[in-house]
Amino acid sequence: MIVDALKESPKNGAEIMESIEKLSNGWWKPSPGSMYPALAEMSGEGIIRKREDGRYLLANINEPEEHSPSFPRRGNTPSEILTEMESFVLYLQDLSDTGVFSVDDFTRIGKIAALLREIAARGGER
Repeated sequence: MIVDALKESPKNGAEIMESIEKLSNGWWKPSPGSMYPALAEMSGEGIIRKREDGRYLLANINEPEEHSPSFPRRGNTPSEILTEMESFVLYLQDLSDTGVFSVDDFTRIGKIAALLREIAARGGER
């Protein structure tokens, strides 16, 4: 479905998720935790490529229908959780230009960032 979403025009991750929701008639909207790893995998495989503006587009492939990425399963290890968190951060970054965040949202992002800095500082104490 990512390939189908990109057939129309280049899109960032959030826009691809919205396109997939429309393509599925509202039945499915991928989560950032599945979308961004899939985009990274597809980029690594040369199916799509990411432009400097953060939008993805189809690479030169002959038969895009043959490429069906597998979506990662949620994990519980710190490494898996951090990978999923990175995906959510990329999603928030894509959304930041749309004006959808409220002042409260930015406050929450700041609090989360402070908590993450505390956790990171603990690692430096070891």
